[in-house]
Amino acid sequence: MSAQPSIPVYQFRGYPVALDSDIAERFGTKRPFNQTIRRNIDRFSEDFAFQLTTAEWEDLKSQNVISSGHGGLRTAPWAFTEHGVVIAAQTYLETGEATGFLETLRTLSGE
Repeated sequence: MSAQPSIPVYQFRGYPVALDSDIAERFGTKRPFNQTIRRNIDRFSEDFAFQLTTAEWEDLKSQNVISSGHGGLRTAPWAFTEHGVVIAAQTYLETGEATGFLETLRTLSGE
């Protein structure tokens, strides 16, 4: 089994989180992942997934972690805690499209 690079983990609101774009990349796709999550957002409580505030988003961009130029994200990303990743994976698996979520989960749990 080849080792995949770990995804970045950030601290927001007291939680270690992964951003939607990093999770989607691990799952192997972005648009279907984000669409699936948006359609099922009622499955996520705020301590499992939340959209970054404008201030959090600006702080993240100011650290040069996220592109703020043309072609970069134009809206604040969603952040997923370890439990949020599990729910996202379950939701995404129901569509039959997810791969790689266990590595994402291991990254967030520190294993």
